[in-house]
Amino acid sequence: MRLLYLLAFAVSAFGASDLAVYTLLAPSTHSFEVAYDTSVTRTGAAYFFNPIRPGSAVSKESAIDLASGHALELKTVSGGEAKAANAVPANTADNAQFLWVKLLRPVGPGAETRIRILRTYVDAASYRATENGFVFERPIAVTRIVAVLPAGYELIASRSPAIVSTGAVDASGSVSSTTATTICQYASKARSFHDSRAPHDSRICGRCGALRAGAPRRAGS
Repeated sequence: MRLLYLLAFAVSAFGASDLAVYTLLAPSTHSFEVAYDTSVTRTGAAYFFNPIRPGSAVSKESAIDLASGHALELKTVSGGEAKAANAVPANTADNAQFLWVKLLRPVGPGAETRIRILRTYVDAASYRATENGFVFERPIAVTRIVAVLPAGYELIASRSPAIVSTGAVDASGSVSSTTATTICQYASKARSFHDSRAPHDSRICGRCGALRAGAPRRAGS
């Protein structure tokens, strides 16, 4: 339900375009869930090819047509197969991997088909734990990104300007989740809310535009 809310909010705020929502799981797992919304606009297109990043383990893949909610057929294909379908550049490696998604029907003239791709990644190079938090750093072609941090963590740095919102705070001062919405390539650092070394402040770094936030004050402090 929270994922649906985030997707609805992001689309209404930015308009219909490519959007990726990254839900980061526990840092020790190096795992994150991705919901990717995109438009297919090429007249006559019957399929969509989405690259699978080398070095990532992918599971729980599914796709839906956003207009109807119908599940879409999908499978993993090679770069050679994608090139044969004229769907990727000619210099694509034959052993590259793509997720092939069959649209409900070919795209009509002047029309578009909106689809959503869901998958879970394990990628230690992109998502790694640190002494008191974690780093999520991943080159992403999608220009609009929402990242949902695990419960108990706060954002302390972002390579791109970001809008940060937090979930509910319980009686102990724990925050259920933090969401960062940003544009451009994504790299962020976060730390546990209970890191005693964190300063009590929140500021925007004017020189680099990175967001840095200290540990939140507990009620009454």
